[in-house]
Amino acid sequence: MNLRSIVARQDLAAVESLTLPETTPDELTYYVCALKRSLCNLLQLIAHLEGHNR
Repeated sequence: MNLRSIVARQDLAAVESLTLPETTPDELTYYVCALKRSLCNLLQLIAHLEGHNR
């Protein structure tokens, strides 16, 4: 497991622990940005896998 994967898992765990109705604007911003990063990483992985399948 590489460092990027470890950091991503830690970020995801922190986001999952938030209670959205009780979050501050800063926490909500962090939550949305973490989701964006996760989605971007997923899309990059899919693009990479599709490139190998061609």
